[in-house]
Parts: sequence; C-alpha cells; structure tokens
Amino acid sequence: MASPPRFLGRSRAFARYLKTKNFHWHVSGPHFRDYHLLLDEHSEQIFASTDVIAERVRKIGGTTLHSIGQISQLQSIEDNDASFVPAHDCCAS
Repeated sequence: MASPPRFLGRSRAFARYLKTKNFHWHVSGPHFRDYHLLLDEHSEQIFASTDVIAERVRKIGGTTLHSIGQISQLQSIEDNDASFVPAHDCCAS
C-alpha cells in the first residue's frame, strides 16, 4: 500500500487561495471590475476545495496542515508582494 498523502496539495491550495485573493484586492486597470469579480469567485472556489481535500486526506490516513508557517515552508507557488499589479499580470501568474 502506498504511503498516505501528506501536505503538498493543501499547501498549494492555500497558497493559491491567498495569491488569488491578493490579486482580487489589488487588481487595477481598465478591466478592473471584470477581473475583480472573476478573481473573487475563483478564490472562493479554491478555498471551498481545501476542506474537501483535507477531509479526504484524513479519511485515508494522511496528515493535514497545522499552521501558516507550514504552508509557507511547503508552498511551491511564488509570492507576489507588489503594491501595483496590472490586471493582465494577475491572470498570467
């Protein structure tokens, strides 16, 4: 039997949620409203999936995340801490 899944999928999901929400909060430019709404909906879908993923992992004997620090250590998605993010950059990341 393969070993139970660990943290990687959930850390990616949380990192992607925060990055998407960050873009939702900071998007700017001529298509602001369209991207703002799109990114908000997308971030809600990502966040909703994290509980389902974690419950499935626990059900098969895996371990779930314990802290923001652990998410930070395991994430493979690059952060974007820019104070200005053009809309086309939000969707290209």
